[in-house]
Amino acid sequence: MIMKLCYRQHPPAIANPSKPTMKLDAQNLHVIYEDNHLLVLNKPANIVTQGAELGKPSLLGVAKDYIKWKYNKPGNVFLGVVSRLDTRVTGVIVFARTSKAASRLSEQFRNRTTEKRYWALVEQAVSPAAGEWTDYIRKEDEGFKVRVLRQPDARSKLAKLQYETKFVADAGCLLEIQLLTGRKHQIRAQLAAHGKPILGDKKYGSRCAFPNGIALHSRRLLIQHPTQNKTLEFVAPTPLAWKNFGVPELDA
Repeated sequence: MIMKLCYRQHPPAIANPSKPTMKLDAQNLHVIYEDNHLLVLNKPANIVTQGAELGKPSLLGVAKDYIKWKYNKPGNVFLGVVSRLDTRVTGVIVFARTSKAASRLSEQFRNRTTEKRYWALVEQAVSPAAGEWTDYIRKEDEGFKVRVLRQPDARSKLAKLQYETKFVADAGCLLEIQLLTGRKHQIRAQLAAHGKPILGDKKYGSRCAFPNGIALHSRRLLIQHPTQNKTLEFVAPTPLAWKNFGVPELDA
């Protein structure tokens, strides 16, 4: 049995995860789900998951402040980072509230027993409308980028994904993507290498503007609860900016 969880209440007034995040604080986090072991959020764009520069917020730091504020906890609180999203990417992200949950969730992500689906908005339709891409990815020495290769070399790693067209509009094409491997910038780099860069992703060749971030969204995540015998499915609504590009709020 899969328990499907979207917002358990209406999002707060600051409901656009693509808006600048300087005002993000403990009282306007977009919480999808929480219990004694998990905290699941809809990440806004333009905030790092952890390790922010001095004076800048991280999602981890704001999430810790949320736990302190909601449960009136003095001092430090534990939150384990078990997965990450790029700074400019939005959507479902999960934190562990206990060390046991952190260990078990990290094992799920490491063994790829979780299921993650991303939505990406690209400028043109993809042909065929659904398929699988197999490439090789190599980290570049400069620019914090990766390079996609069609043939492996000594430094490259296998990169596979499946995609399906969900919606086509004048402003762009919406793809649902499932990663079969997990590489740095994999979706961004592979889409660009196949001639379909993500809207707003100038680092990987997009020439189209996109409001505050890039059009890549962690749409859906399935995990096994770390202490209970049940599967949880989390779904994050897309940022409001996506609707300006003709993207409806489709079912997951």
